[in-house]
Parts: sequence; structure tokens; C-alpha cells
Amino acid sequence: LVIPSRPNPSGPGRLPLFDYRYLTEDAEIQLTMIRGMAELLGVPTPTLDRALEWAQARLGREWLREGKLQGKDLARTRAPQAFGIFSAEALLQSVQEGRYVPSMP
Repeated sequence: LVIPSRPNPSGPGRLPLFDYRYLTEDAEIQLTMIRGMAELLGVPTPTLDRALEWAQARLGREWLREGKLQGKDLARTRAPQAFGIFSAEALLQSVQEGRYVPSMP
């Protein structure tokens, strides 16, 4: 696995490319989905929150706002909240009915 990078214009070495798919897809698709399910179940995710805040700052996106998945870019994610699911009961019902299938679009 190679970390995508570019030459450092200010000096020696290389700088990471934050907009590469490893970060954009993993954070926007997978981590927000996990975070959304945890939020519905009332499970605190302080480490995941820090990772998402770090990623959204580098990608210029907003998923977390005021400690909840309610940012302006939530619709781009696979989080249950992006599908109008706001409770554990609604999540279970949506999965059972086949309305929420958290996979790649």
C-alpha cells in the first residue's frame, strides 16, 4: 500500500493527498455509517468523532455538527440519518423491509 502524495513545494519530502479515495470513501461512506448507527443506539464514539472531524476539515466537508450527524454534507453518506432514519427502531424496520441497505451506491 502506497500513501498517495505530491512533492512538497516548500522544501524536501512529500505531502499526503488528503482528497484520495482512501480518505474520502472510508470516512464519507464507512465511518459515517458506523457513527450514525452508534448515534441511534446511544453509544458514545469520541475517538471516531475526532477522526471524522479531522477528515471533514481536510476534505472541506461537514458531516458532524454540534456532536451529531447533521452537517450539510450528510446526504453524501450512507449514514442512516441521510435516509431519514432517526431511531434504532426505525433502523431495524428499514433494514427488515429492505429500504436501508448500507452498501456502496
